[in-house]
Amino acid sequence: MKKLSALLLLLIFLSPALYGEIFVMKNLQIAVGEIIQETDTFIIVKKADNSRGYIRKDQVEYRMPDMKVSELLDKASEYTKKDDIDTAYYFYLAAEFIEPKKSEVIAGLAGCLIKQGDYDKALSKVKFGLLWEKNNELILLQAELYSLKSEFDKADEILSKLKKDVPSLIDTVDKLMKENQERRLFEKAKNSTPSIKDFKDKVGNCQDAVDSANKLLEWSKETADDIFISVNLNIYASGSDVTKIKDVEKLRDIVSVVDLKIIVDKEKFSGVKTELTEKDRKLLAYGWYFYISSLYKNANKISIIICYEYTNRKEEKKLVNFAKVVWAGSGKNLSIIYQS
Repeated sequence: MKKLSALLLLLIFLSPALYGEIFVMKNLQIAVGEIIQETDTFIIVKKADNSRGYIRKDQVEYRMPDMKVSELLDKASEYTKKDDIDTAYYFYLAAEFIEPKKSEVIAGLAGCLIKQGDYDKALSKVKFGLLWEKNNELILLQAELYSLKSEFDKADEILSKLKKDVPSLIDTVDKLMKENQERRLFEKAKNSTPSIKDFKDKVGNCQDAVDSANKLLEWSKETADDIFISVNLNIYASGSDVTKIKDVEKLRDIVSVVDLKIIVDKEKFSGVKTELTEKDRKLLAYGWYFYISSLYKNANKISIIICYEYTNRKEEKKLVNFAKVVWAGSGKNLSIIYQS
């Protein structure tokens, strides 16, 4: 067994002069060689130096034919478009084995790791790539990763410098700076949103909705006490009467639609008679959304309507386009509108 392990190690750290077949092992190391014999349990390959290596099949995660780096990148891109991120990652790993310093390879690996949620490993890959080449794509990825890791100041610093140094990237940088700001606001709202415990009494279509609405109003008033007049929260579960379900946890699991209506003083909320800014309004909206989605985790449609008192008009306009910024990939159909 020791001899077998030594041969496998020798194979894995083989020089990247590839031919034959490429194997991605379960430990994400790469093995290559021309297949001489294959059984149900192992594979014998001829390595680049003409010696033999043995691969245990239960240690193989993925295998592919020998390809050039350009072909591996094409296959990786193809699987990425199919949203098969794991397979795309294997092809990027194979390409990395051949050309570990190639920026396109590193960017691809980082992109897969971002989609897999491994921001630390993705950032490590990007930093390695930047040691060899100050590539703008990698610099943008580095800024995005700092933002995803809630290191917002670092992201802003990188993006501000890039905006100054590379004028042709202004539009891309501006977009990332805006996303960074949205994440910063969301993080602030998330950290200041009230916990799900300790409810009181207010308005809603069942007791849990009533309790939740009251807690949400309390939190909103902490920001601007005299702006918010009342809150109404209605929850719905397909095929169930929410007023008859006494088990709160069971109820929250089956809620699919949430409608929140917040009545505000128009002049104060719009900032005419207060110092409330657009940033403050966004922060409140983030907080409302985060609070609702933390209570009713399986809700696939959430509507938040901000209603002005003292008017009968039904004009509506979007408060902010969350779907493309913060909530992308959340699976929730969210709309936040003014109703005046």
